[in-house]
Amino acid sequence: MNHSETSTNSSAPEPQMGQTKSAGSSSHSMEKTQLLQAYFFMMVGLPYSGKSENALKIRSEYQAVIHSSDAIREELLGDVQDQTDNTRVFEVLHERVKRDLLDGKNVIYDATNINYKRRKAFLSELKKIPCIKSCVFMATPYNVCCSRSKHRAREVPWEVFDRMYRNIWIP
Repeated sequence: MNHSETSTNSSAPEPQMGQTKSAGSSSHSMEKTQLLQAYFFMMVGLPYSGKSENALKIRSEYQAVIHSSDAIREELLGDVQDQTDNTRVFEVLHERVKRDLLDGKNVIYDATNINYKRRKAFLSELKKIPCIKSCVFMATPYNVCCSRSKHRAREVPWEVFDRMYRNIWIP
């Protein structure tokens, strides 16, 4: 991600989340201010497409919190591959994302997010939370994802991977 276009000529340090930044002053000496908003990044892509690796880069650049469906699955069910209670996993994931955005934190939502209707439904839940929303789509070729899967301790079954590939709704 290259965000050099957003750089400023000001030598003053950028305000932290929740602080205000001067946007100039009027002839009546009234200073206009703007509240900085949190950033929300929704990772989208097939397994092994590089979502989590890219999320780490975004975390570093934006001082963001990463909320991962895999990490929550491990925490709640004891096994990252356990798909028996995805409803609960995603309820917890969504609550944590919303809580942190409300607290003014930059947040990365790290999951495949390949289903358009589910993405849209969650984004609707965020409508009342002031944040700048970004989708980070990992357009990694299918054969690269397949190759990467063979070198990982946790392997998504081929039938599941293929079904995800055929059903992905590209943002």
